[in-house]
Amino acid sequence: MARKGTDLLEGALRDLFGELDAERWDHVAENLDPDVELADEITGEWLRGSHRVGAYLRAQRGIVTEVRSTIGSVSTSRLADGLGLVTFTAGQRYRLGGAPRSETLSGSAIFAVNERGWKLRLLHLGEPSGADEVESAVLDAGRSARPGATLGESVRRVRATR
Repeated sequence: MARKGTDLLEGALRDLFGELDAERWDHVAENLDPDVELADEITGEWLRGSHRVGAYLRAQRGIVTEVRSTIGSVSTSRLADGLGLVTFTAGQRYRLGGAPRSETLSGSAIFAVNERGWKLRLLHLGEPSGADEVESAVLDAGRSARPGATLGESVRRVRATR
């Protein structure tokens, strides 16, 4: 992705976490692609579609509070025109139901981006691992996806194989 595209992807990631830190769940939900996929680490399920993911995010109001994120190890890759992958680490401190929590996670996100803004297509946060490994798995999944498979299904298949 050209430097401008890289800047847009990094900006989208920082905007997303800025909104999460500000607990603006509705604004995040407004920036979801209709076919968005979100990994729910608690249940191990993938949530699909802007309606379901938006409802999940809005349900965090008052439950997940005092969110503070530190983003690092950012790497970007172009997937197609206006579509890019960002891998990163996220150090997060927050309260879950009033109890303080702190963790460092590896993450991957796919954004549709342009000069007017961004739409989140996929978000996965998980246990710490090398960002290169996550990016490689996502790119492999994209190349080997069967027709009609969602990106989340493809990533899950690659991870299960490994």
